[in-house]
Parts: sequence; structure tokens; C-alpha cells
Amino acid sequence: MELIKGIREAEEKAEEIIKTAEAEGKRELSLSEEKSREIIEEAKRRAQNEFDKTLQRVKEIAEKEREKILKENEKEIKRIREEGEKNFNKGVKFVVSKIKERWA
Repeated sequence: MELIKGIREAEEKAEEIIKTAEAEGKRELSLSEEKSREIIEEAKRRAQNEFDKTLQRVKEIAEKEREKILKENEKEIKRIREEGEKNFNKGVKFVVSKIKERWA
């Protein structure tokens, strides 16, 4: 009888150890899942932050390039206008001279 009682106590103890281990395993799993979610959220936040910084830098670079192109275009427009005015004046002088030659 003592042997059977000892076996039952050992089985009960083993069941208690198993239940405790299962509960501890579930708790550890839950903690691990929570930690994983926190790590993922932090990674997402960092990635968004880096994306925002990179986007801002790209916008600044694009704006500088835009300004550079606008200045270059303004210079070219000015040059073309000046050249057009010179050619216009030459054309007027040419037409006037031809009219004078014809009427002279």
C-alpha cells in the first residue's frame, strides 16, 4: 500500500509540475509575443522615421535642382530675348534701307 501511495503522490506531483510548466510556458509565450509586437512596432516606427527623413532630403534636393533649372532657363530666355531684339532691330534697319533704296 505504501508503494501505491508513493506512486500516486509521485504522479500527483508530476501532474502538478506539468501544469506549472504548461502555465509557465504559456506565460513565457505570451511575454514573447508581446515583446515581438513591441519590437515590430519599434521597427515600423523607425522605418517610417527614416522614410520621412529620406523623403524630406529628396524634396530638398529636388527643390534645389528646380531652382537651378529655373535660373538657367531665365538666363536662356533673357539671352533669346536680347538676341531677338537685336535681330528685330537689324531686320527693321534692313527693311528701312531697302525702302530707301527703292524710293531713292
